[in-house]
Amino acid sequence: MGLNSYFVEQYTWFNEPSFFNAIAFSSIFALLLCLACRKTSWLERMGLQPFSLFVLLSIVRLILPIQLPFSQIVGSWTVLPTIQDFFQFSLFHWQGHNVSVFYVLVVAWVAGTVILLTRFIWQWVCYIRRTSKYLKAPEEMMEDLKEWIPDFQGQVCFVEEDSVPHFSGFFRPVIFLPMVDYKIQDLRLIFLHEWQHFRNHDQWSKLFCYLLCCLFWWNPLIWLLKSKMDQLLELRCDRAVLSKLSREEQVAYYAMLLEVYQSIKKQKHSKPEGIPALASAHSHSIVLQRFQMGRSFSQMKKQSKALSMAFSVALIVAFFVSYGVIFQPRELPSEVKDGKYVVNEEMIYADFPEGSYLTPNEDGSYTLHCNGEEMIVQDITEGPVASLPIVE
Repeated sequence: MGLNSYFVEQYTWFNEPSFFNAIAFSSIFALLLCLACRKTSWLERMGLQPFSLFVLLSIVRLILPIQLPFSQIVGSWTVLPTIQDFFQFSLFHWQGHNVSVFYVLVVAWVAGTVILLTRFIWQWVCYIRRTSKYLKAPEEMMEDLKEWIPDFQGQVCFVEEDSVPHFSGFFRPVIFLPMVDYKIQDLRLIFLHEWQHFRNHDQWSKLFCYLLCCLFWWNPLIWLLKSKMDQLLELRCDRAVLSKLSREEQVAYYAMLLEVYQSIKKQKHSKPEGIPALASAHSHSIVLQRFQMGRSFSQMKKQSKALSMAFSVALIVAFFVSYGVIFQPRELPSEVKDGKYVVNEEMIYADFPEGSYLTPNEDGSYTLHCNGEEMIVQDITEGPVASLPIVE
């Protein structure tokens, strides 16, 4: 007598349920992050580190869809089997092969990823061609830049069309400036801001997150995660720059940001600066939050370390808990022979023979005793085993 494998926990590092669990939990993390980041008071109180940890754990949960030794199987007899049946539903036959919903969705998934990657590469190529024609900054400006930022090793170019200051480059930064007559103080603050983005490796972070969006393009919560990461990168950059400025310079810094934001609002047909896929968002809510954080910069230095630590610990615990539970479908096979269910030529009794019983194990599982054979069962709350007696 054999038992359906859905009743038995079979440990593997990677399987289909663990993959879907990773997508589900990372989406939940992204949604919670969105709700948390909307509260500027929380950011001010706890700082940016816990929220950056939030992004990191969400990404790690997504790219590591594995099942760990301590993972517990939680079976579903209704919802997940119904979803599984939908994926396996046959749409048509093609050249002797059965084409199911699952294969159509996989083709659409791959096609969408290829299209997004191709578009990104094309944007990158067009951007390089366009920026190669820009005028380079004069020597006087570069000398001032070297004086303000001695470690700067890069280039400054002027953008002819409507744009805003931005930087590009993964290994060597290039700062792009619109053809505007900047005040010398504003110019210094702009350079400090863009240089801080480069020092923080923000371009690499945006690239990695965008590639994840290309891979999981069908999940809107992954795009939401990317937007929140962009938001946190801007706030982190602001904090790093403000920490190096005097109180008067901090006021001038946000006056400069206000001018940049106003110039964006005036550009009715302007394109996103930089490579569109990696460009930072300048929505009204994000800019408003940046100003609110700047206004509370001195108070943020006194942020609650205990609250920040507690929030970080809670995130880590939630992260490991998400690996501790694996939801997977459980169902009995449909083929019946001689009153018994058939799986791979093995028999599963529709009704267990008289004398069958369960005994509890120390790890929370149960041992099924039936016709002299024993089998480990993880879930006894549903299915045919639910009616069996438990013998201590």
